[in-house]
Parts: sequence; structure tokens; C-alpha cells
Amino acid sequence: MEQLKQFLGDLSARTVSVRHQRRLTFASEVEELEYEEALAISLVCFLLSMVAFSSVYSMCKARRAREGMGYREVQRPENSFEMMSLGGRDGVSMVLPQGY
Repeated sequence: MEQLKQFLGDLSARTVSVRHQRRLTFASEVEELEYEEALAISLVCFLLSMVAFSSVYSMCKARRAREGMGYREVQRPENSFEMMSLGGRDGVSMVLPQGY
């Protein structure tokens, strides 16, 4: 009878120990997955921010090039001021003295 109690006690202790080890293993696997997921999410966010920056930069560059084409010098007779034409977006041009 004593041997049976001792055997059951040992078996119970081993079962608890195995369960505890499984919990620790599961917890470390979950932590590892969470770390990998966080790393993947931050990599995706970084790539998306680079794409957004690149597209905004390209739009600004194209806008500057488009607006830069609107500037041209106007030929006037010798007696008048040297003038410059500033092309507006809506097609309206303003003519200002060159000093402005």
C-alpha cells in the first residue's frame, strides 16, 4: 500500500512537472511568435512609409517641374521695363517688372 501511494505521488509529481514544462515551452513559443510578428509588422510599416515618401516626393518633383515650365521672359521694346511672365495654374498670366 505504501509503495502504491509513493508510486502515485511520484507519478503525480512527474505529471505536474511535464505540464509545467509544456506551459513554459508554449509560453516561449508564443513569445517567439509575438516577436516575429512585431518584427514583420514593423518591417511592413517601414516599407509602406518609404513608398508613401517616394510617391509624395515624386508628386512634388513633378509639380515643381510643371510650374517651372510656366516661367518665361517676355521680349519688349528697349524703352519698356524688362518683364517676366508668371504662368498661373488656371491659364491666367501675370506680367510683373523683373525686380519683383
